[in-house]
Amino acid sequence: MKHLAIALTMLLAACSTAPKERIVTKEVKVPVPVACKVDIPPTPAYEGDTMDLSQDIFGLVKGLLIEREQRRITEADLRARLVGCAGHPPDT
Repeated sequence: MKHLAIALTMLLAACSTAPKERIVTKEVKVPVPVACKVDIPPTPAYEGDTMDLSQDIFGLVKGLLIEREQRRITEADLRARLVGCAGHPPDT
């Protein structure tokens, strides 16, 4: 009877122990906002700022077309900097 009580006690003690919990480390990627640090380029000297207004119409139009292309290049550079800072291209 004594052996039966010991066996029953050991059996009940074995059932009452909880299994050990495993610690699992998981890597979770969370986006963190960061300040966008972009150098602002200096304002370029456009062709229209230095044009001689006493030129003939063909010279003036040529200068304005050059200025137009300069402005397109500057705008493309600023847009590229903005897209790099925002992370996605703007809807156009």
